[in-house]
Amino acid sequence: MDPTIQEEHTDTDQVLPGDEPARAPREPAVVTARPGKLEVKLAEYRDALTGMAAKLREYEKRGRRHEAEKAEIVARIAALEQRNAVLESQREHADAATRQANEQLTAAIQALQTQASEHERVRIALQTEIDKADKAFEIMRREAELTAAARHSELQRELAAEREISAALRNQLETSEQAIALVKAGLESRQQAPDPAAAAAPVEPAGLVAPVAGGDGAPEQLAAVPVLESLDGEKPVSHALSRSVMVIGRSKDTDIRVTGPNTSRRHARVYVKKGSVIVEDMGSLNGTYVNEQVVRRRELHDGDVLDVGGARLRFVKRS
Repeated sequence: MDPTIQEEHTDTDQVLPGDEPARAPREPAVVTARPGKLEVKLAEYRDALTGMAAKLREYEKRGRRHEAEKAEIVARIAALEQRNAVLESQREHADAATRQANEQLTAAIQALQTQASEHERVRIALQTEIDKADKAFEIMRREAELTAAARHSELQRELAAEREISAALRNQLETSEQAIALVKAGLESRQQAPDPAAAAAPVEPAGLVAPVAGGDGAPEQLAAVPVLESLDGEKPVSHALSRSVMVIGRSKDTDIRVTGPNTSRRHARVYVKKGSVIVEDMGSLNGTYVNEQVVRRRELHDGDVLDVGGARLRFVKRS
């Protein structure tokens, strides 16, 4: 037998997976008639089977991988379901806690509203009592002011009367002192030059105006003494300018005491000299005014209105 034919025959007898059982060898003439086609066909079968085996292995590998992925997904789904169950339980607990907190908050709000209503009722009652107390206090204050004003007016009248008497007494005293001085001077002159005719004649003080007695026997002011008349109050009060220097203010130790709303303790000073009267501010806080004009020092004329801290005085120059 030809070795070439024998080799080809051996290849035809090989059984491949999926192929049918090998057929009986053909006649050498037939085999030798198509040797190239069989080899090509067998090579194609081998390649096809090899590709199918590789694909099968790939499919198996993919199947195993898919099974692993499926198992992993199933495990994840189980974990997620377990997590969802835990979260659902927590949500139920949170909902219960929220409902309880809402109920407590509602109760607290209702309690606060009740307390606020009670506080408002108490506030209104207290405000009513405060208003009543304020009205009562205002009434008492007005009554006290009226009483104080009446008492003040009474004291002012008494003080003015006392000052008039005091001024008249001082004026009389000064007149008496002048008369005594004149008498002493006349006696001294007579002792130095005695004259029987002059001794027999009475001595009259020169330039002296005798005081005039009032209806009750009390001495009155001299007609030539100027005065400051108070324009405040129901009844005018006269202040005689019987001294050469007199102080006006609200202090008790002043010569002319006035109680204006802005009067200083020692507000102004009045000078009386040779028939003229001069007013001078003593550095008061609110100033001194004559006929509504602020002055530092000014001579007063008959009818001038002097304002010392709100207390008004009219100057009257008697002749």
